Amino acid sequence: MNLSNAVSPGHAPASTKDKAHPCTSLRRRSKFAGFTLIELLVVIAIIAILAAILFPVFASARAKARQASCVSNMKQIGTGLLMYAQDYDESMVNHYYKDPVTAWAGGVTQPPTSPGVNYKWMDAIQPYEKNAAIFNCPEQGASGYLDPSKIVNSDHTTPYGPYIPQTKTTAVSRNYGSFCMNAAYWDLHLFDPPIPGNPPVSVDYPPAFWHLGQLQAPSTTVWVGDGDGEFSIDGSSTTGQEGQFSDTAPDIEMWHSSPKLGNFVARHQGRCDILWCDGHVKAVSLEGLSSQVTDATRAGLTGGNKVLAPFTMEADPN
Repeated sequence: MNLSNAVSPGHAPASTKDKAHPCTSLRRRSKFAGFTLIELLVVIAIIAILAAILFPVFASARAKARQASCVSNMKQIGTGLLMYAQDYDESMVNHYYKDPVTAWAGGVTQPPTSPGVNYKWMDAIQPYEKNAAIFNCPEQGASGYLDPSKIVNSDHTTPYGPYIPQTKTTAVSRNYGSFCMNAAYWDLHLFDPPIPGNPPVSVDYPPAFWHLGQLQAPSTTVWVGDGDGEFSIDGSSTTGQEGQFSDTAPDIEMWHSSPKLGNFVARHQGRCDILWCDGHVKAVSLEGLSSQVTDATRAGLTGGNKVLAPFTMEADPN
């Protein structure tokens, strides 16, 4: 017997042991591939569900962060306004200085650099701020400013946009930034005797400044708020004269998917950041501001004019 050719019991030849059956191998691969595809689809579905849940949360968190930055900017602006008032016998900053002559009035230390460059409240407190960026709201994108072609009484060419200090421009500029000042009901002071309803800032030329001590309710009187690119709440309008205050309050309209009252815009998840005349900042709904109608006597006004108490110097009851 040739032992070299003998096969030990229980041991298959090497050629038989090392080769798997082709059908078995194919079945194993097919089963493995099918399991992986199902698993992948389940994972994709879970990711899609989580994304649908979390993306709005992330967007809301980003919006809250931008609002917090806006509130911080507005608090710094309030500090600058109060510092200005303390330096000039509690005179409140005029919202607008018409020309180089009147720009010297009221303690303004930096007159316009050239004729026709209008000096605004932002320019008046710029020496206290030292940072032009605080006049721009991070929530307001490039498309969130007024379009000159849609404005009444405009040259229809000069663009609005992020704030540029007057000292850095040599021509008429509408780069007013994101915030506008309370200059509502400016016509009411023209009556003799004056009719209650003056805003907390002057609109006279030359300026007849109001003082902090004249405010009857500083904590509930509007000073500055989120705007559409204008420098005052009573200004250019996107829908004719309906967006202006003057002698009566305008209606709330929708603008860039946000509520708009005059030139105030509630762009922070439906709320508008407001700097009040005592220096604190609080976000409110424009509907809340619009509902506070004064009952003060409006002698000389006709047509049942609606005047909103938060924009007047008087502490009018609702």
